[in-house]
Amino acid sequence: MYALYYSENLIRRALGEYKELLKISDIQNKQGYFTAIMHTLCHKMDKQWIKECDKSCKYRPENQLFPDM
Repeated sequence: MYALYYSENLIRRALGEYKELLKISDIQNKQGYFTAIMHTLCHKMDKQWIKECDKSCKYRPENQLFPDM
């Protein structure tokens, strides 16, 4: 589904971050975790998320406690 909306570069970047974090974390909801990474990267790259989200979206860098992560 992501390939319909986003570039290969963005998806590969998300996969890379996901794989790195899996090495150091025991993630139970792997699909949800990947979706969160995709959502965060979309906002960081000034892309619109697939679904509507407003300025209070928790995945926007300005709303995160540690936006550089």
